[in-house]
Amino acid sequence: LADTSALLFQQLNMLVPDLWTCGFVLCDRNKTVDEWWLSGGNGFMPDLILPNVGDPLHNNMYKAWLNDESYYEEVIEGDPLQQHYKWLMTIPSANAAFNAQRKAGIQQPVWQQLSCAYFSKGYLVVITEKPCGESSIFKRFAQVFEQTYTRFLDLQKAEAQAREVQIELALERVRARSMAMQHSVELQDTSLVLFQQLKELGEPAEQCTIGIIKESEAVVEISATLHGNIMPIVHCSAGSPNSFSC
Repeated sequence: LADTSALLFQQLNMLVPDLWTCGFVLCDRNKTVDEWWLSGGNGFMPDLILPNVGDPLHNNMYKAWLNDESYYEEVIEGDPLQQHYKWLMTIPSANAAFNAQRKAGIQQPVWQQLSCAYFSKGYLVVITEKPCGESSIFKRFAQVFEQTYTRFLDLQKAEAQAREVQIELALERVRARSMAMQHSVELQDTSLVLFQQLKELGEPAEQCTIGIIKESEAVVEISATLHGNIMPIVHCSAGSPNSFSC
């Protein structure tokens, strides 16, 4: 999304005069904050999680999304604009982003138009320093983003489902080996299967340990695999220094 917002600024900057910043805002009907992905003249503005309450402008933009509007536009200047930025500067992530802009020689506008083109997950926001009548362009960009972002979410869901299948298969292999055990010494082989399955899932496992507590003997029987090698069974006495790295 950071790369996408940077590309959006690059393309709109060739189409829209006096562009200050632009990007995507992702909304949730059950949250009082929105996820902002903005880019401007000095690049991407990271980590912007901004409230949609507490500021009239942000609240207006969010309400338009809640009301399923296709487009919203608002001009702000003078004292209301100063109050808007004063409010933004109370938010750490926004404060850091605007301070970085100032260091790059980019000043905050004294007049700005916010144009919002809405889609199902949020809206495209464009901020210009002069009047801009390109609502049709913004709507087209928002439609394209909605299509690609929806596909991105579908791919994420598919990946999560595929991952769950991988986990279930790994669990089944460990479960099958455990159920086939006849003697406790076979826990060594089970620890190896567990280690192998974790590695296949991409986990950075170095060691897998199975400890069986034997209360009557006050010991823990350790069966482990270290770096893919089955280790000898170790008995750790309760209260004594641990003779095996667990």
